[in-house]
Amino acid sequence: MGDLGVSVFDRREEELAADCRVDREDALQLAEGADASAHLLDPRGRVTDLVRRCAARVSPEAFEVLKAYIQGRVPELEDTSRVLLRPGARGLEVARLRAALGAAAELLGDRRLDPGPGTRYDAGCQAAVRALQESVHTPPSGTLDTTTLLRLNHLLTESQAPLLDLDRPSAPPSGVQLDFYPGDQARLLVVRQRGQVVDVYPMRGGPAEGRPDGRSWVDPHFSWAPTPAGTFTLAGSGPHVTSSWKYSQIPFGAELREREGQIEFRLPGGDEWRAATGPRSVFARMPES
Repeated sequence: MGDLGVSVFDRREEELAADCRVDREDALQLAEGADASAHLLDPRGRVTDLVRRCAARVSPEAFEVLKAYIQGRVPELEDTSRVLLRPGARGLEVARLRAALGAAAELLGDRRLDPGPGTRYDAGCQAAVRALQESVHTPPSGTLDTTTLLRLNHLLTESQAPLLDLDRPSAPPSGVQLDFYPGDQARLLVVRQRGQVVDVYPMRGGPAEGRPDGRSWVDPHFSWAPTPAGTFTLAGSGPHVTSSWKYSQIPFGAELREREGQIEFRLPGGDEWRAATGPRSVFARMPES
């Protein structure tokens, strides 16, 4: 199991570092693979580095799993397993599953595991999953769950076949309402979900009434105005910068280092170190008013 752990960890780490998309099953595979081997050099440090580089694309569930591993707690698969694909499903995820089962069938010399190509989770695919579960000593439900996926990937490390990865983006939150209380005095953002307050943030609101912006470098046609009442669609935020908050372009998860008395940062997944302070800073100063 130790050698498999090394192989699973190395392969999964390499694949995740390529696109930085880390879901819950990816995190469990990484944590279990690292924990299964005593031969890895600083596995917790490597996992921590991956979280830092890929912070923007690590799902909340994956983050909790990796945080637990870094803190020395590895979740038991029996307690965390969930259904990933079930009979009746169809699409690219099923096609990848069928291909992975075919690779496992060739590796084990057991034709029962090979459902053949296709995009439907039909009776043949269900039977192949059940045969795999019997081979790896998990409950033979015929449904692909977390435990079965991880055990299948342990087998695939003995071949050149790609590990099975199912992209499962988290469901967007529903029933979320943002209540802004801007103005010259009140400075609050209240987040409600289905009527319940789930968080409150301090914020600096805009003016209570419209007014022009008299600063010399601002477009003379621009003026400040209160946000009208209404319903708005929120897009994901990205790195940005202003001279009033000169470190705002450094997103959560970026690496920081001190060099020659100045602070440098590297964006998650990037290679270039950029100066955050000092004369080489990438954050240009805006002219004084």
